[in-house]
Amino acid sequence: MKEGCLVLYDVTSTYLEGKACPLAKYGYNRDKKSGKLQIVFRAIM
Repeated sequence: MKEGCLVLYDVTSTYLEGKACPLAKYGYNRDKKSGKLQIVFRAIM
């Protein structure tokens, strides 16, 4: 990365109602939906 470069970074999570997504795991959920599978993804702009 070059000196003085601006990097915008976002981490987002979403919870799932189903049980069949191989990408989803149980973990901390900021939406207060306990017991739900979730996917965490990030974006670098």
